[in-house]
Amino acid sequence: MEKTEKREVLLKGIPIMPGICIGQAQVLNPSIKTPVTRKISESQVAIEEKRFLKAIEKLKKELQEIRGDLDERLSDLINSQIMILEDPHFREGVSQRIKQRMESAESAVYRILNDISRELGEKGSGYMQERSQELLQLARELITTMQRERNHETTFRKDSILLAEDLSIQDTIKAVKSGVRAIALTGGGKTSHHAIILRNFGIPAVFGMRADLNEIEDGTTVILDGAKGIVIINPKKATLERYQAERARYEEFTKELFEHKEERPITVDGREFTVLINIDFPEELGILKGLGRHGIGLFRTEILYFTGKVDLESQRKIYEKIAEEIYPCPFVIRAFDLGGDKVFQFKEKNPFLGVRGIRVLLRNKKLFSEQIKAVILANKKGNIKFMIPMVSVVEEVLETKELLHQVFDEMKDSEPGVQLPDFGIMIETPSSALIADRIAPHVDFFSIGTNDLTQYTLAVDRRNPEMSYLFDHLHPSVLKLIKDIVEVSHKHNVWVGVCGELAADPYGVPFLVGMGVDELSVPPASLLETKELIRKISVEELEELVRKGL
Repeated sequence: MEKTEKREVLLKGIPIMPGICIGQAQVLNPSIKTPVTRKISESQVAIEEKRFLKAIEKLKKELQEIRGDLDERLSDLINSQIMILEDPHFREGVSQRIKQRMESAESAVYRILNDISRELGEKGSGYMQERSQELLQLARELITTMQRERNHETTFRKDSILLAEDLSIQDTIKAVKSGVRAIALTGGGKTSHHAIILRNFGIPAVFGMRADLNEIEDGTTVILDGAKGIVIINPKKATLERYQAERARYEEFTKELFEHKEERPITVDGREFTVLINIDFPEELGILKGLGRHGIGLFRTEILYFTGKVDLESQRKIYEKIAEEIYPCPFVIRAFDLGGDKVFQFKEKNPFLGVRGIRVLLRNKKLFSEQIKAVILANKKGNIKFMIPMVSVVEEVLETKELLHQVFDEMKDSEPGVQLPDFGIMIETPSSALIADRIAPHVDFFSIGTNDLTQYTLAVDRRNPEMSYLFDHLHPSVLKLIKDIVEVSHKHNVWVGVCGELAADPYGVPFLVGMGVDELSVPPASLLETKELIRKISVEELEELVRKGL
């Protein structure tokens, strides 16, 4: 009987790290499911507690061994897992559940971590949902350890494309060190810890892949396109040939970009632009080592809030270390942008139009003042700039500026040498865009956040797939607002940057250059390509295009 040809299947997910890989799939068995609640007798309680504590020590030891092979930034990700294992509340919670409910150690671990995970997942924040999944992954690791399944550890195949539901941090690192060429997960997200690790190591990846792994055979030919967030199973000959050619072009293009990584972004008619990088985590600085020396145009500090690093000393150390490492390049810190899709204490029907951004901070002066103080203390070299998110009215700017100077005045005598950072705002609302001329006299810079500006201008929820066809940051109304902001800022001698997705859009960059923006801040993966694009265009020609088009 003639064997039928396997069907080509295209799977979509979230782009994590660009790159095109073609290879054989290594499909990991789906992770263990919820353990069946196993009741124990009173005589078994001590045995189960001992098994639990032994598993913790074994897993801790393994994490510590992996941590020793990583740089300081990535080792912090391992530390966060060790902290959970060492947390006395977690240990006591599991112990009490074993004693009071007469449950096995596996069941108690899963129930305790699952409850915490569910609470985080219900917060609504994408970041918190990813943390909740990592807690479940840690539960699975502990359960696997207790069941002694680590005697049958997965061996990652060199040059394979790894397909899995999810991975622990330690397995992610093992996979990279084993020579896995690319990774596709049905779970995970852009801010998950393994996403940071893969970006640091330059491993192409796609997360959130919509797939049933049971339907994919181990060893199947797979194409992974990390830039587009696509995984193709059983590609046809024509598809394979097309991607082989595309991979060759991509590799040649990438090679050329790295050859010119130190070249400044100067247009063909001699105008230089500043191109900086957006980061979410301090650990992402490791990515920058291979990209040459660049500044940071947006550090989203919410990660510090969500990981509990909001005390003065923790913040100061992080800001100071980054500022020193990239000196003399600028380091732009955005104040905590809480609310909206980022969890906070306010429960609202429409969080994107409620208490978020600067509205949250001005209601929580203690939290805000601590952050301001940490920023000032860290600004020893004078390259830190500080900006506030989601401004709608001038009064928010004035109140923040007053608080900034108040904190500085309280510190300057006891902390000699401290410097006040440049102060700016994110322009993300039509309101702040339209009154930019009233705000400009009170700030040193503007940073245009085109993602939210587009959302609020077009009245389109950018996270709603049903509305995605309407979300267009190249819409004339959005571009007209940006053009007006640039003109106002230059009239007041205020520099203006763009840090939304538009800044890295190959179709958007020419418009921004033609408008005369001073700075673009882009994801690390878009840095070299954006600089190269600027080197190939003419400001004079684009200014004419903007004049005619807008």
